[in-house]
Amino acid sequence: MVKYAGFLRGCAVTVVLSMSSFAWAEDTLVTLPPINVRPIQGQSLVIERPAGNNGLFWASRIALYGATAADLGTTWRAMNAGYVEANPILGQSRAVQGAIVAGSVVALTLLTQRLYHNGHPRLATVLNLVVACEHGFAAWHNSRN
Repeated sequence: MVKYAGFLRGCAVTVVLSMSSFAWAEDTLVTLPPINVRPIQGQSLVIERPAGNNGLFWASRIALYGATAADLGTTWRAMNAGYVEANPILGQSRAVQGAIVAGSVVALTLLTQRLYHNGHPRLATVLNLVVACEHGFAAWHNSRN
């Protein structure tokens, strides 16, 4: 357990920050998923919302965005201090790093959005949280130096 204390601390910080961000977002304009409206025989109107816990899914998405931004920010701060990016795919260019990370987050967002609306809200939420924990751990690791 002690071996993974830093990782767990990074995940906990990510979750706490995302929940506080989510609580703040409730007071602002939030785009909700589309609502399917269709008439049913003998009834005037039925409104269907996607199955699952909408709040947890959006909180996981905010955690993903926050942890990704923290990872990128701490990476660039470490690069300013003379460290180098260890991932050879990302390279040393900030533009390339930003493009790859942004592209991967957009791809994951589109994937989890499709999963959520096709009846797999738990899988979509878990995917967001797993990647958020990974970025949270990387941000924690980068900030140790």
